[in-house]
Amino acid sequence: MKNKFIFLLLLSISISLSVCNLGKSFYFMEEDTIKIDTPVDTDLYLSGQILNFSANIKGDIFGVGQNFDINNEVDGDIMVAGQNININGPVKDDIRVIGQNIFINNIVEGDLIAAGQNIRINKGGVGGDILLAAEKVYIGGEIKGNGKIVAAEVVIDAPIQGDIEISSGNIIFEEKGVIKGNLILSVPEEPNESVINKVEGDFNYKKEQYSFTNFDNLITGLWQFLLVGMVFLWAFNLVASLVLNIPVAILIKPFHKYIHKNYGKHYWKSFGIGVLSLFCLSILAFVLFVSIIGAYIAAILIVILKFLLFFGNIIFGIVFASYLLRNSSKLSNIKYVLVSSMVLVVYSILIIIPFLNIIVWILTVPAAIGAIISTKINVYKKMVK
Repeated sequence: MKNKFIFLLLLSISISLSVCNLGKSFYFMEEDTIKIDTPVDTDLYLSGQILNFSANIKGDIFGVGQNFDINNEVDGDIMVAGQNININGPVKDDIRVIGQNIFINNIVEGDLIAAGQNIRINKGGVGGDILLAAEKVYIGGEIKGNGKIVAAEVVIDAPIQGDIEISSGNIIFEEKGVIKGNLILSVPEEPNESVINKVEGDFNYKKEQYSFTNFDNLITGLWQFLLVGMVFLWAFNLVASLVLNIPVAILIKPFHKYIHKNYGKHYWKSFGIGVLSLFCLSILAFVLFVSIIGAYIAAILIVILKFLLFFGNIIFGIVFASYLLRNSSKLSNIKYVLVSSMVLVVYSILIIIPFLNIIVWILTVPAAIGAIISTKINVYKKMVK
């Protein structure tokens, strides 16, 4: 029995390490508020309400959220969708964004592709090409490449070095605004001399009513790109969970009879124990942080809490598998792992549905954690007797 336990423990560690090694190339987070304040060497795949970056990111940033604040250097690409997107740090590669308000406040060395309501390149500029679709576009930083803009209003207050095509209802050149290359301008009324004089290359005018339809393919393409990325994020998380589920399920299987009793016959008791455990861990960690000595214990409690929340889906899959297999007289490891994996897949599909994901999590994970804790307590009591 001892050798079997050691073997299973080593198996668990080896598989976990392999998943961690795979995860070196990807860093996933799904929380309401995400703050990255330490340097990250890998790609980031994020989903949340508020996302704040105050450290250097050497990989790509891929995310969906409400507010993005990128306040430090990004070495890779930025591909995000949100309501308010503020890029305050330099970006060494390309930016592809969809948002209501998009503000570029530093140098972008690559291309900029953006669609939204209000796009402002306030300072810094873009080293590559631009492709912009918005209600209002303001260019206050130098554009070194070529470009294409469609907007109800375009304000240019910085030099554009390359060729550019603009479709707009109204175009305004401020003092610093100038186009060094060629301009193809599509506007409802013929431009005056103040606009023509700002073009140093060839000037071509088309009398055309401003319309967003010219950029339908751009917006559709950006959304498809982001959707594919989010599907990849979900699939990778599911595969990682299924791999980790194997050793955890094998280790817990010997106790499945106790688990299904605690979860099936005493669901609300298990639910209460789970909620109380998560709540007490949070409160205790907060209280212990007040003292210097208690800070170390608090850090351990936070790690445990994070572990329970992060692996909550795996815990539920295993616990519910025990409930489904409660009448099995002979239960093999393979059958137990397969059933728990199937539960995990169904759970992963349910939690991607808006609003339903919160209800599903509340009804499943705390009770599953409570069932595991109750089982451990029951086993300990029997050992003492």
